[in-house]
Amino acid sequence: MTVGIAMLARNCASVIPDVLSPFKVDEIAILLGGLSSDNTLGVAHNYADSVSQYIGPLDESGGLLDFGLARQQSFDLLTTDWVLLVDTDDVWSGADKLGEVINDAEGYQAVIFPYDLGGGVRFLQSRLFRRGTGHWSSPVHEEWIYHDPDKKTLTVNAMAVKQEKAGDKMPAVLRNIRIAEQHIEKNGFNYRLLMHLPHEYIITRQYDKAIEAVKQVLDRRAELKNELTTDKIFQLYYTLAMAHLCLEQYEIAVGAIMSALRHEPRYGQGWTMLAEIAVQMGVYDLAICAADRALDRGKPVDGIPTPFANISSVPYYIKAKSLAGLGRKFEALSAVQLGLSLRDDKEMLNFKYQLCEELGVIP
Repeated sequence: MTVGIAMLARNCASVIPDVLSPFKVDEIAILLGGLSSDNTLGVAHNYADSVSQYIGPLDESGGLLDFGLARQQSFDLLTTDWVLLVDTDDVWSGADKLGEVINDAEGYQAVIFPYDLGGGVRFLQSRLFRRGTGHWSSPVHEEWIYHDPDKKTLTVNAMAVKQEKAGDKMPAVLRNIRIAEQHIEKNGFNYRLLMHLPHEYIITRQYDKAIEAVKQVLDRRAELKNELTTDKIFQLYYTLAMAHLCLEQYEIAVGAIMSALRHEPRYGQGWTMLAEIAVQMGVYDLAICAADRALDRGKPVDGIPTPFANISSVPYYIKAKSLAGLGRKFEALSAVQLGLSLRDDKEMLNFKYQLCEELGVIP
C-alpha cells in the first residue's frame, strides 16, 4: 500500500521542511493555497513531487475562499492508495509509525488520530483517507464526505498531531466567519456552517449573533432529525449557555445547559459549564455538585481522548472557589492544588497563594 501527503501552503516557506521531515512517504503534493509573498513556491518544489496552484475564489488579500475545493485539488495531485492530510502548523508524533498504521488500516476507509488544539483542548480527527472513498466539501470547516454511508474507520494512538501555536488566531476566525456568512447569504440555510458559527461568534464576542445562529438550527430540528444527533444537540445548547453566561444572563444560561445535559449527561464539559454558572450566581452547593460530576467523567483511554473525559483543571478551580465561598478554605486549598497538578495556571496559582495567606500556611 502506498501513502502520500497532501498539504496546503501559503506564506510558510520557513516551516515546510520541519513539518515534512519526520515522514517517509511515497509521494508529497503541495497545493499553493492563494498568493504567497515569500518563497513558498520554491521551497515546495524542493520537497514535493507535485506542486500546483489553487484554482478558485480568493479574498482581497489573496487567500483562498473555498477550503473544501482546495483540499480536493491537493488530494487529486496524488496517485497513492492512501492520503495523509498534513497542515503547515502541524507537529506530529509517531510519524515513524505511519507504515504500521497503514498495515493496520487494511479494510478501513479512514484513520482517526488524537488531535491537540492547544490550551487543553483535545479531540479525535480523521487525517488519513483511502483514495476514492469520498470527497471534500464545504468552503470553510471542510468536511470529508464518504461515498459509503456505512463507513468503517480506525482509531489509533500510534500517531498523534497537535497544532503549533502560531500567534493570534483571531484573523483566521474572522476569515471563517466572513466566508460562512457570505456562503449562507448567497445559498441560504446551511446546517453544517451554522453548527460552527456560534462558537466563532463567541470567540469574537458577538454573543447575540451566536444565540441567533443556534436558534436557527434548533428551529429546524424536525427536518434535521437525521443530522441532529444527541451530541450535536448538546453542542448547540452548550454554546447557547456559554453565550448567555458571557452576557451575564445566568438564569437563561442555566436553562440552556440543563437542556444540554438532558440530551447528553455524560459530557464533563456540560457539568463544568453548570458549575461555572452556579458559582457566578453564588449557588455554591450546586457548583460543587456539578464540578464533582465533571470530575467523575473519566480519563482518556490509552491516551485517546473521548467526549466524556475530563482532562481540564477548570472543575477543580470552580470547586475551590465554591468551597471558599462556603468558608471551607482548607478543602478549597486541596481542590486548587489538584487543579494545579493538571495545569500550571497563573489565576489558579494566585488563588492558592490567597488561600494560604488567609489560612496562615506556607504555600
